[in-house]
Amino acid sequence: MGLGEQGMTDWKTTMLGKTGWKVSRLGLASNYSADERYVQMAFERGVNYLYWGSMRTAKFGAGLRSLRSRRDEFPGLAAKASLGGC
Repeated sequence: MGLGEQGMTDWKTTMLGKTGWKVSRLGLASNYSADERYVQMAFERGVNYLYWGSMRTAKFGAGLRSLRSRRDEFPGLAAKASLGGC
């Protein structure tokens, strides 16, 4: 059975719970030692689910700040962080 037969039309994105936000199925978390460059590369490649939670790093925060002007494209910035405050 193919993806289309299961009713899944977009394998790259999904709805985030009941929020109505369309987010990438792949995300990026700060605990993977991602720096500003990796945050920007992930975003440019369609990753809009970012987690800057329990293992916050300054380099990941710098990556989020560099994308602040595009915050409307970040429905999936998760837990313990907001683009306005980083």
